[in-house]
Parts: sequence; C-alpha cells; structure tokens
Amino acid sequence: MIEIPRRKVLLGTLCSPLILGQLGGIGKPTEISDLDGRPIRRIGDTENMTAVEKEHCIRIDVPDEIKPTEPFKISFSMPDHPMTIAHHISWMRLFVDTDMVSFVTLAPVWQRPDVTLTLTLATGKRIDVVAECNLHNLWGMSAPLNFAP
Repeated sequence: MIEIPRRKVLLGTLCSPLILGQLGGIGKPTEISDLDGRPIRRIGDTENMTAVEKEHCIRIDVPDEIKPTEPFKISFSMPDHPMTIAHHISWMRLFVDTDMVSFVTLAPVWQRPDVTLTLTLATGKRIDVVAECNLHNLWGMSAPLNFAP
C-alpha cells in the first residue's frame, strides 16, 4: 500500500476545484437528480404549485453578479414548511455544480430551514439546494451563478 501524506491529500482536495475552474469548466453541469440513490423531487412550475409543492419550495437568494474569488452571501430557505416533531426538514445540502459545499442539519421545533452562508468561488455554473423532509423525502431547487468578467 502506498502512503500519501495527509497534507498532499488536503491540498489536492482544496485546489482541484480551483484548478479545474481555471480550465474553464466543460459544458453544462450534470443535473443532480438523485442523492444516495433516492430521487429528488423538483417543482416544474413555481407559478402553479400544489399545497405540498408550496411547502417544499426552496428559495435561493444569490447575488446577480459574483466576483471570482471574492466572498459573497447566499441564503436558502423553506419559509412555508412546518418544523414540528411530526413534519420537519431534517437537513439541507448546498451544491456548486455537483460538488457538495455545505451540509446543514436542522432540529425540529427549535430551528427554521433558513440558512445564510458566505462562499468564495472561482467558478461555477449553478447552485443546487437539496432538502430532506421526514414525510415527503428529498426536494431540490437550482439557481444560476453569474460571474463578473
């Protein structure tokens, strides 16, 4: 077995998205359609949502234009979802293209599914947020990333 120093593994993990980003990215990011083998439900028409879709609609607030490698705030929430012991959001994951960059675990009753993070990105085409409802499984929404030239 070959031993790889921990420092090299960490450096590769941290730098590979930046290096790949410098290559300009290749085409459209792959659609995240399932997670851990479970399908992600997406809302097709946000203007005509059912009651269940309205509860599970994820609002994503991202700046209109992002400067590469400069920090920016992103918020995502599910304002209409109940947070009771019987019906709640267990966690929310944030992806840039197909790379998970954040995982937030939520506690029913005491917390709301409302998250604000500060990110620093060199590149990316899309933000995806996936949330797990204990009754209605996985739900996802996407938002584009627009980088300043």
